[in-house]
Amino acid sequence: MYIFDLEQMDRGELLVKHELPYSDLSNLNPHELQKLMDERLPLEFSHTLDEQIGGQIDAGFVINGFYEDIYPEIMLSRFTPVFIATRAYKP
Repeated sequence: MYIFDLEQMDRGELLVKHELPYSDLSNLNPHELQKLMDERLPLEFSHTLDEQIGGQIDAGFVINGFYEDIYPEIMLSRFTPVFIATRAYKP
């Protein structure tokens, strides 16, 4: 979901705004970033599947479960899952 302009998405429009992976630190302007910090809101980041799943495998984990999920409050979930989760163990 980070590829899209979140304010436009709240208005019902999907407008591509950002490259992926996304980082508030590099994608927000200084004013937007300061506003988040002043409001003590968490910074958000996206990761590639290579970083997430490949990183777990590279660290010696065995992935034995996977699922996708939606976030019903955002319109993008009408078209695609927006979250993934893995279950993994390290032998």
